[in-house]
Amino acid sequence: MTLFEPTTNELVISLPDEMGNSMEISLNFRKNVSENADKKYEDSKKIQEKLNGALEAIEQTKQQLTTNKDIKVEEKTKKVTHERQWWFERFRWFLSTEGNIVVAGRDASSNDAVVKKYLKEGDRYAHADIHGAPSCVIKSKGINDENISISERTLQEACMFAASFSRAWNQFGEASAYWVLPEQVSKTPESGEFIPKGAFIIRGKRNYVRSKLEVAVGLIALGEGEKLMGGPVSAISTRAVNGYAILIPGRTKKSMIAQTLAKAFHVSTEQVEKVLPPGECSIVKTIGFELS
Repeated sequence: MTLFEPTTNELVISLPDEMGNSMEISLNFRKNVSENADKKYEDSKKIQEKLNGALEAIEQTKQQLTTNKDIKVEEKTKKVTHERQWWFERFRWFLSTEGNIVVAGRDASSNDAVVKKYLKEGDRYAHADIHGAPSCVIKSKGINDENISISERTLQEACMFAASFSRAWNQFGEASAYWVLPEQVSKTPESGEFIPKGAFIIRGKRNYVRSKLEVAVGLIALGEGEKLMGGPVSAISTRAVNGYAILIPGRTKKSMIAQTLAKAFHVSTEQVEKVLPPGECSIVKTIGFELS
């Protein structure tokens, strides 16, 4: 069947294909066979280009959807993956140069808990020689529950820790602290004595250590991750992975110091505040990095 469209100069011819189906072909009446063939060829190229573009767009969309799905899965995995929390993080803590766990109370309740639950045979107890100081337990164990002897150096570090996190931080440049054996620490008062919550009676000889009030803060490797640790400079310097800061009593608000160090260590201000001494500070030195 042939139709002539004078308004468009086209002949519409109906031809059968290989399957016997009819297929309409439009030919320009004013062009010869070669010109019509060239026109059909160019038209087919444009259609093929559009088809290829559409297929490419579809493929890109599929890839984008797959990528977004992977990102969402990864984000979901991150949300449900929790960083390990160690038992000693409930308290003030640090690891001595030799690896001993040293813990101290943050308040009266945790002072009671740290002694009653964690002071065992072979451990040591430390306390600053001032009212309003944390009870400090030096464990004869490391983070993997391995036995570690408590050296004189660890005892000195623990006494410095006990003094620096006491009320002495706001009053002095140095303070005395002492250490004793577990059996010298008691919650049982003598007749007529009263023991407030978080306090203990020490009986027998006290081993005093004069301590400089000074705290270092740095990220340390702990297990499979990293933790921000605050404690004696000697202990932090042996464990810090990317440098550390040294602080002494000063006039800068604790919150300001926390913001500065949080930016330097890429952690939250809350994490920093947990490891800072109880009062205003000054950063006197940084090792391994510069403050911006």
